[in-house]
Amino acid sequence: MALRVDVLKQGPNLTERRVDERLAQAITFCEEMCGKVDLKSLSLYSQNPHFPWRMGKESLKRLSSFQNLESLILENMVEADVLDDIKEAVDLRKLTSIRMRLDAKYQSGIEDILLLWRTLPVPWVIKSILFNSTITVDEFRTVATSQGVFDDTFTYTPFTGFCTHHPSDPNAKLQLDCYGAGVST
Repeated sequence: MALRVDVLKQGPNLTERRVDERLAQAITFCEEMCGKVDLKSLSLYSQNPHFPWRMGKESLKRLSSFQNLESLILENMVEADVLDDIKEAVDLRKLTSIRMRLDAKYQSGIEDILLLWRTLPVPWVIKSILFNSTITVDEFRTVATSQGVFDDTFTYTPFTGFCTHHPSDPNAKLQLDCYGAGVST
């Protein structure tokens, strides 16, 4: 079973909400409708990456109970500490993949995700970052080359994006995929 949880925050009365139990509530609903729930994939999505949402204690407890969780997808969640609570509930080394996605209007947050990846003790878990781009791959490559981005951080990979290596392990590499001109990821 796969589950997507939207952590949308709207309205002035919700500006203080930073921790909630949406995941636990979604799992409870699924259990009431379908019976026992054991997730293989979990997608957490925020419509605003500048909203530092966190799972509450009950949600983290429910998350830690999934024995078959293989994949974690974080969409528009770019806070540097986004994985701190999750790694307390889930052994990240047991996941086959973690994917981080950004909508085009938030692509400036890619630096936060790269910083997060470069500080992970198990960098090989995050295999790719996908983001929509308001420019084409060639335009991005031209700007990145002129700014010296490829000098020591990225290498260009044909057609879709770029690749970078982890500072502590040259065999751990991250594929950064850019989809041009508003094509969804």
